[in-house]
Amino acid sequence: LKNSWSSLPVHKKKSANQLIKRMVDLGFFEYGQLREFTKNNLSSTKPDPFDPKKGRLNDYEYSAFAKALESEINSICWDGLERKDYLEWGSFNGVRNKVAIKLLANTLRRPQQIVNLKWCDLIPVGDSFNGGGRDIIELGEIGKDSLQLRVFRLKNSAPGVSSRDNPEKYAIALSEKLSYVMLQYKNAYYKGLRWMFEDSGLSVDKDIILLAMKYMPIFPAFGFFEKKYESIDDLNNCFNNKTTMQHASPLIFRYLSEITVPSDRVSRAIVNNNRLRHTALTRGAEDGLDVAEIARITGVTVPAARHYIDIDYDARV
Repeated sequence: LKNSWSSLPVHKKKSANQLIKRMVDLGFFEYGQLREFTKNNLSSTKPDPFDPKKGRLNDYEYSAFAKALESEINSICWDGLERKDYLEWGSFNGVRNKVAIKLLANTLRRPQQIVNLKWCDLIPVGDSFNGGGRDIIELGEIGKDSLQLRVFRLKNSAPGVSSRDNPEKYAIALSEKLSYVMLQYKNAYYKGLRWMFEDSGLSVDKDIILLAMKYMPIFPAFGFFEKKYESIDDLNNCFNNKTTMQHASPLIFRYLSEITVPSDRVSRAIVNNNRLRHTALTRGAEDGLDVAEIARITGVTVPAARHYIDIDYDARV
């Protein structure tokens, strides 16, 4: 380990350090000397949360990004989607990407958490994720109500446990405007499923299609609507609460960096998920939120959130 230490990337050095620390904590004291080596030879460089290219966005940049993203969503012609738009090179994939980025930016969760979502994770506020309340097949206008989103943690304490067994403690309430966008998207998704069944030679009632959506990915993989099924049972057998098939890849969020965002510090601000999360966490610390509130904003642990509160005075200036 010592011989190869200098060639290891930082994340592997940290992983080795944590592993050996855990071994010592469990009583394997013969690794104590190695523990001192890994602890004392970690990279001392720390990321700068205020870096103009990689750190938090300033107020001007964040405002410009929000406006640009809103413009992207407003450009979607929900009623204009036709059968060809759901085929391989159709425009539904572009709609999916825009809505996914909007949800990512508003919930401040990681890309993998967003693509793991199923339609059963998005229900009206006041309903229970364990059933009851309004029907899962509801597709109408939301009126004064908003939707809530259940998000699952990516890291599990027990080996072999599905990520869908480990939801975050609190659901995320979506704004009324974002709820409306998600319902518009759900309608467009339903339209694609209806055409998919017609292409398979099946006549399926609306309520049955909507019920079948329950365990389908909110953001499906490329070519999802080109599948052929022999029956509704054939489709239902492909999806359940634990399946990950036909979920989009987190790579769909690479389009986030293509949104043009002007900057007063650099020629153009490049936005990614990490920058959005850093912006929210840093702003929370600057606004005086306590560590538990900051942790809840992005779903990080309290120790991780504490780094943002502990930024020293010189760094803040």
